Amino acid sequence: MTKRSFGENNQQSKLGKVMEQLQKLYDQVQMLPQLACDICTDIDSYYNNASAYLRKESLLSHPSMVREMNPGRVLIVQHQSRCNKLAILLSVDSRSKEKLYKILLLVIVKSL
Repeated sequence: MTKRSFGENNQQSKLGKVMEQLQKLYDQVQMLPQLACDICTDIDSYYNNASAYLRKESLLSHPSMVREMNPGRVLIVQHQSRCNKLAILLSVDSRSKEKLYKILLLVIVKSL
């Protein structure tokens, strides 16, 4: 119990220094000039969309979402060259450490 209180005391004493450093860095960032470029809005939009995608992807790996992966579910698959392809979940094999999903993937082949 006392060991924890000494650790908390040490953290509390360092908190002031950390907050000062954080404020200095924040001030330095505020003093940086604004970028004047034609593609900056595109980069900003791309970053926002990419970070939203990563947040949603992490939600999909949540255990409650994994339970929703039942046979018959319609999926959108993104794997290697297959981007945003429709698939149907046929079966789930959870005997091994990793779950194996058997899917039926809809692929349209364009003839030459």
